[in-house]
Amino acid sequence: MALIEFSDVTLAPLDERLHGFYLEYPVRGSICEAAAVDIRGWVLGRAGRAVAIEIVHEARVIRRVPVDIRRDDVARVYPGIPDGHICGFGAMLRLRPSEDLRIDVQAVLSDHTRVPIAALHLRTRWRGIDADQSPLVSVVIPCFRQAHYLSEAIESVLAQTYPHVEVVVVDDGSPDNTGEIAGRYPGVRYVREPQRGVSEARNLGIRVSNGSFLIFLDADDRLLPDGVASGLDCFAQHPEVALVSGLFRFVATDGSTLYERQGQQVFADHYAEMLRRNYISALCAVMWRRSAFEAIKGFDSAFSVAADYELYLRALREFPAWSHGQEVAEYRRHGLGLTANAWETLREALAALRAERPHLAGKPGLAQAYRSGIRYWKTLTADAVARQVRADWTDGRRRSALRGLLGLLGRCGWLGLTPLTRRGYSGARV
Repeated sequence: MALIEFSDVTLAPLDERLHGFYLEYPVRGSICEAAAVDIRGWVLGRAGRAVAIEIVHEARVIRRVPVDIRRDDVARVYPGIPDGHICGFGAMLRLRPSEDLRIDVQAVLSDHTRVPIAALHLRTRWRGIDADQSPLVSVVIPCFRQAHYLSEAIESVLAQTYPHVEVVVVDDGSPDNTGEIAGRYPGVRYVREPQRGVSEARNLGIRVSNGSFLIFLDADDRLLPDGVASGLDCFAQHPEVALVSGLFRFVATDGSTLYERQGQQVFADHYAEMLRRNYISALCAVMWRRSAFEAIKGFDSAFSVAADYELYLRALREFPAWSHGQEVAEYRRHGLGLTANAWETLREALAALRAERPHLAGKPGLAQAYRSGIRYWKTLTADAVARQVRADWTDGRRRSALRGLLGLLGRCGWLGLTPLTRRGYSGARV
């Protein structure tokens, strides 16, 4: 697959019609996929407000995007400018591979005049591995309303014992200062898109990344220092597999450890085991071979809270996998975990399972695993919701408790009542 390397990036002299500008990405030496060339920065007009950015090739505008991204960090440097905080821009291009290519970036002011920003010189490369034969690993971090945790996620990647790692932060239209946080780390790639959901954010991260291996890390989770190295070691020992998974820790909102060595090791029949239950649980504990991931077409945007489970099922049906016993990540638990999204999780998980039914015909063992999976998700959901039902009843919220009880019966059947009848029940750990 073609990559684009920016052999030179030249910023234009500051024009008197501008207060200032900066092109944050690309920089000289940047490499990205030809199908997803990212250009981003900020510009502040003086003679008139900068309203748009145009990308020009051979005197023809090939892309025009508005200057509409909030940049409070820039506004603090240039105080007193009306609407000075709305000065950021981001553009995504699809380019044809070429031996040598030049594109120009120019600002459009409110009076329709154009001001040069930068000249970009590009050339084609082809995806491979680094010169020292060490594969590049891409860590994709989607972020929506989690900027207060983002620094921890980024720093956990930068602290890896394996050095050939790139970080891609995908801002899913987040209203917080995600871009400002990502911009504090040189070399971290930041991409912003209108809010489209976590699955689309991860898919965008894949398209703009370059690694031969992939890890998906939510903005509130962290990798352990040997997380990347453990995954690559497992791939080296099992070169036939498409994905490897490790163990992880649950941590609290303050980052303190709750439970260690979560997840399960599976030594055979990974697809059947995934039908029975989500034996991985934390997506950040998985490393993917890029070629296999692209073959299954990435995340399905119809799924959100169970998008990882749906992806595991499709991948494991087609490709072999391996799981090892090393802890590789820390997964942050908020509040009651599954309870907050219990019904949506159940709906999506059952939809993912039912999509597998056409592939189970004539395979009694897999059909049995499928039925076990239905019970697994209903039981898991019932445990979470029953905990809330008990709390509502104890606190006098009787109507809420009854609604929860009716929901358990309607969606989980008699399985929904089981956790309420256990003596001394205090809620399952999920």
